[in-house]
Formats: sequence, structure tokens, C-alpha cells
Amino acid sequence: MLKSRIITTLLWDGIQQVKPVQFKRPYRKLGSMMDAIKVVEKRDIDELILLDIEATYQNRKPLFKEIQEFTNNIFCPVTIGGGILELDDITKLLESGADKVCICEEAIHNPYFIEQAARKFGSQAIVVAVNTMLSHVASSIGDRFNSTNAKIYAKAIEDCGAGEIILTDVLKDGMMQGYNAELIFEVSYDLS
Repeated sequence: MLKSRIITTLLWDGIQQVKPVQFKRPYRKLGSMMDAIKVVEKRDIDELILLDIEATYQNRKPLFKEIQEFTNNIFCPVTIGGGILELDDITKLLESGADKVCICEEAIHNPYFIEQAARKFGSQAIVVAVNTMLSHVASSIGDRFNSTNAKIYAKAIEDCGAGEIILTDVLKDGMMQGYNAELIFEVSYDLS
């Protein structure tokens, strides 16, 4: 049996820690990202995921300097996501202290990018966020909707070389109702 792992995800907007409800703006503002990192680090987590949910929307690169400051104080594996558009972005994030990178919208629009990244950095370093709505992949850029089935999309992502997938049900996000266990089981079962 696999060991349970505690993986914490923190979202930020490039300024502070935030939490959306169903990916909608305005976000709930939760305060300093560094303070949040210090709190979760003390809780003996197994991994931390930091996602800049505004980078892609604002069409900007990851904030490498801030990310390096965050990772200097973290003593567990760290996954960083947001604004990753080129292989050079991944190189800089790994040099800034990330152990893995999370690719999201870029994957929807350019699956070849995942293949290139997995070839260059190894599948273990490439995580892809799959945001779903009613069991279909949802694109959060400009509230567009892509009707690709989540199971088919996740399998294609795996075939491209992604080592991990972060599966999020947009309709349950921030609703304090727990995860969509049925969807997670469905997609996980198809990938095994």
C-alpha cells in the first residue's frame, strides 16, 4: 500500500496569497505568501505546490526573484506553476529552487510543449494541472471552455510525458465541499 502524502497547495496572485471560489474573481485575499509558507512548512508537509494564478492571465513570466525567496525557506519538494511558456522558464524555475514545475493553460494550447519539457527535464519534473468542469477540461483564460473529456485529456497528457497531474474540479474549487472523489477515481483508474 502506498504511503499517504500531505501535499499543500498555495495560490498567489504575484502579490499575496489568494483563494478563488470556482476560479472566479475577485479572489479572497489571505495575506503574505511568505507567512503562509512558514506556517505550512512547520506542519511537516511532504510537498508544497505554489501556483501564481495570475501570471498566465496577465501574460507575464514567473516572478523568479520572489520564487527564489520562497524556496530558500522551504525544506520539502516544491512545485511551482504559473506563466510557464518556454523551456527557458522551466530552467529558471528549477534554478530558483523548484523541484518540479506545473504547466496548465500552455498544455491545452500546445501539448508538444509537455513532450519537449519531459524530454529535457525528465517526466518527474513535469506536472500538468487539469482543470475540469462537469468532467470536461476547462480553460480558465478568458472564461473559455474546452469540451475535451477529462479522462481522455489526462491520458494524452500522460502519453506526452507528464509525471504528475493536478486534477481540479472548478465547480468544487473553494466551496469547502471536499474533492470530487468520483472524478479523481475515474481519471486515476484510466491512467493506471
